[in-house]
Amino acid sequence: MNAENYQRKSNDYQKIYGVSERTIDRWLELGKLAIPPDLPPLDTPSAMAAWWARHMKQRVPSNLIFAARSSGSSELGHEVTSIDIQSLETAAGDALKQSGAYMAAAHQHLTKAYASGDDARIEICHRRWIKALEARRKAESAAREDAKITGDLIPLAELLPELSQLLQVIRQRSDGAPRRVLRRFEYDLPPEIVQQLTAALNFEFEQFRAVLRHLKQFKTSEEVDQFELEDPGALL
Repeated sequence: MNAENYQRKSNDYQKIYGVSERTIDRWLELGKLAIPPDLPPLDTPSAMAAWWARHMKQRVPSNLIFAARSSGSSELGHEVTSIDIQSLETAAGDALKQSGAYMAAAHQHLTKAYASGDDARIEICHRRWIKALEARRKAESAAREDAKITGDLIPLAELLPELSQLLQVIRQRSDGAPRRVLRRFEYDLPPEIVQQLTAALNFEFEQFRAVLRHLKQFKTSEEVDQFELEDPGALL
């Protein structure tokens, strides 16, 4: 190892971190090959966890956490390096609830890490949150596939053609609805009443067709109820 970059010899770091000389050399080689170069902060045990999280896929090993604590740093406390699984509100066999609980716990740890301003904690907790997020997405994907199999979820590609056909049928049936209704009563009612009913029915069905034409603009059923095309009195 290059003595210019470090204050101690390799043997000292082997004792501090509980690893072999080969492991120390591997860390150094990894740091040199990084872009940009990022040598392991061997003289600062409290920063080794963050360095590990930047370059390794595995979780931070216990020997690095122990070295940070032994150096007098309290930055990597037990509450940061572990999640109390038993305290989480999960349901056995329910992957969605379990992944949601893990993600919430990981987010809480990450929030505390950012508040502390400690890079080591942030690196560790951010990686843990990413893994929890991936687990959540996988659980949601599996739940969607299960819902498709059971028929509780209809794929959008199948649903849209069915809805389009349904709307077309509704429009076609509504076009002649006023005429079909009045045909039953036109000989039993005075002409002026028939005229008023015709205007009222035409207005209501035109209102209905207008709602169908503007479906995309409505977000709630209340907006549909409040939609007004024009004054019904104008059609009388």
